[in-house]
Amino acid sequence: MFVDSTGHLAKIGHRVGRPEAPIVVVVFSDMECAACRWFALEGFPQLEKRYGDSISLVYRHYPLDQHPSAYGAAVATECAAEQGRFKAFHDSVYSQQKLLGLKSFSVFASESGVPNISKFEACLVDSSKHAAVDADLREAKAIGSTGTPTIVINGWHLPGGANSAKLDTIVEFIRSKRGDERR
Repeated sequence: MFVDSTGHLAKIGHRVGRPEAPIVVVVFSDMECAACRWFALEGFPQLEKRYGDSISLVYRHYPLDQHPSAYGAAVATECAAEQGRFKAFHDSVYSQQKLLGLKSFSVFASESGVPNISKFEACLVDSSKHAAVDADLREAKAIGSTGTPTIVINGWHLPGGANSAKLDTIVEFIRSKRGDERR
């Protein structure tokens, strides 16, 4: 299903990769979701390896109610991003996902190289960070998201997440429509 003809979904969030990459993957993700963990640590890195600078990722938040630490982790990710450590924090939390709720976000931040932990901790209660997470939640629901990860590639919504084969199929479809046969 096509949900984003103007590319507005990729204008907000945290980008990994070149901003001008012709293929843009937007993922609405929950930091306690096992499928999101797979996408973050395996699925997207496989796409990066295969397509290089032709692909980029925009990460957006979709913490689900059934995951008690997901909303706090989303806010903490915003706070790490404020200090230039989005990807390091994101990867640390996903790689240690089973420790969410057992390990403080400040420890994750310290391990991720967030330079000012006091500023990070103050940020955790900053209402603007909560507003950013809430805006992503509203956007995910507006495009009909029912679970995580919600993946949109160049406007094409992949309901129910995706495995490697499905991701490759949609990227190859987009490339064929663009006439981009380079690998």
